[in-house]
Amino acid sequence: MAYFPSDRGREIRKYHNKTWLALDVSGDVSDLTTWTPRPGRLAVMAKSKPTGSPSPAQAVVRAAFAAAIAGWRQRSAAERSAYESATQQLHFNMTGYNWFLRMWILELWSEVPPVEQLTGLTLWHP
Repeated sequence: MAYFPSDRGREIRKYHNKTWLALDVSGDVSDLTTWTPRPGRLAVMAKSKPTGSPSPAQAVVRAAFAAAIAGWRQRSAAERSAYESATQQLHFNMTGYNWFLRMWILELWSEVPPVEQLTGLTLWHP
């Protein structure tokens, strides 16, 4: 039995299995968005187009993420590797990249010295 989500009249394609073309898919694939509403089921629909321009709040968040990503890209390969190693050593449930973005956006740089002490690594921070 397929899962039939309601979507205001847009064409929705439904598949019974979680695999599509022998691939485990989720998220955006070409012009389709896929998700798993229940284990073993896959729902697919056409991507929705944005309506209107971003709100001022969205613009602020997008600018914060853009600045954080630029900060990560400015780090050397050794600095990036140190962040990846720290998250692995401490079993953080995120990558070094994600942890860096989190600290940049939320301004949580006070987390770095304790992590440096625990791991013995030197991590870049402002």
